[in-house]
Amino acid sequence: MMETLRPLFGVYPFVSEKYGIYQFTFGGGMEHQTMTGMGGFSESVTVHELGHQWWGDNVTCKTWNDIWLNEGFATYSEALWYERKPGSTGLPALHSAMASRRPASAALTGTTSASVYCYNVASPSAIFSSSTSYNKGAWALHTLRKYVGDVKFFQILANYRAAYQGSAATTQQFVDIASAVYGSSLQGYFDSFVLGQGAPVYSYGTQAVTINGKTYLKLNLKQTQNTLMGKTGKFITPIDVKITTASGATTAVILNNEREESFVIPTNGLATAVVLDESNWILNNGKSSTTYSAIAPKLLEAVPALGASFECSATPTTAQLTFSENIVATGAHFTVVGPAGPITTTYSYNAATNTASLGLGTLDVAGTYTVTVSDLITAGGIRLDGEIANANAPASLPSGDGLANGAAVYTFALTCIKCSADLNGDHEVNSSDLGSLLAQFGVCSVPCAADLNADNEVNSADLGQMLSNFGTCP
Repeated sequence: MMETLRPLFGVYPFVSEKYGIYQFTFGGGMEHQTMTGMGGFSESVTVHELGHQWWGDNVTCKTWNDIWLNEGFATYSEALWYERKPGSTGLPALHSAMASRRPASAALTGTTSASVYCYNVASPSAIFSSSTSYNKGAWALHTLRKYVGDVKFFQILANYRAAYQGSAATTQQFVDIASAVYGSSLQGYFDSFVLGQGAPVYSYGTQAVTINGKTYLKLNLKQTQNTLMGKTGKFITPIDVKITTASGATTAVILNNEREESFVIPTNGLATAVVLDESNWILNNGKSSTTYSAIAPKLLEAVPALGASFECSATPTTAQLTFSENIVATGAHFTVVGPAGPITTTYSYNAATNTASLGLGTLDVAGTYTVTVSDLITAGGIRLDGEIANANAPASLPSGDGLANGAAVYTFALTCIKCSADLNGDHEVNSSDLGSLLAQFGVCSVPCAADLNADNEVNSADLGQMLSNFGTCP
């Protein structure tokens, strides 16, 4: 067990003092530093008490409120042992171990003792509740592991140990360590799954669709638990969505942070089956599929693509925007602004493909162009869910934060630099430009277009510069 836990938690904290086990005459176990007392020698109790040498003895909880930092960690050590021990089946063994450590129903339904964090420290039975401090605490770690991924999860444990070994920590201090390693705040997760009561109940409806020649899965997801549960009635965590098509099964990951949200997921064919959180990484009190209901329209595709860059010889003349629903819109709902200001566009809409087209005219000024789609666009009376996380990344589409009312804003760029020898502005130096120069040869006495070297005269020097750029100037 020491060899199995070492790569996960680091070297046994008291390696210079060794580790012993002594037997006592009553049940259970007690994790004294370097010497564990046990009334029996079951596999799970043995590894639980060993796990405490790291979590409870080397780093301990600062208050009884934070007891899950000891007991939840030691209980998850049991599951990690079953996952990683010699001969293990790996993840199936992990999920089986967690299923057998499911809290009692009272911890899932929002009673006053249903949180991982112990609010009632006047009660020893509440502090040492096997359902909440132990099992539900282990589930809080299990779901966190899925949230951040294995590499960051075990780095969180390493940083937590390094920061507080030989000392004590609070739940908030662990949250801060976890957020720092993850790279963004995990406060919402801990507020709902550790500090909040109960567990989520999920209901979801799906619809497989083909839009503009590509296939998608539309998903509406609801949390239906009592609004007293979680943080302000909701639980925040990513959720796996397993999608089966004729080409096989794939898993998409959505971030669920509201009680009711909608998603559009690109697929490799029309979906024939959908399973939410198939491996049960998330402690929940029920999952059920239900009838699909209409969702907020989202931006699926954009041409030019988000962040695209063009030379002047290949500037786009049309922007095409494809939506998840058949929208109600006018040209006034779309704006394009370039380096020189707003672009006058023309508008048309193809209801068969849910695609709006904006005529851009001729773009010839280098710089960034910003396309904005108003969230006053609707479908079935529901406004656009248009937020784009990264306006320069095509993979950021489909748009949306899961909720209606959000504009879509993205950019593309022209990188060309106007060539002075391109007198007629057609992005090419050709015979037409040569003719314009020759027409002004020797007669332009003030700065003019054909005076390429700005010496206030159109002469052989200007002709030479044009000929050197002939056919090559972008």
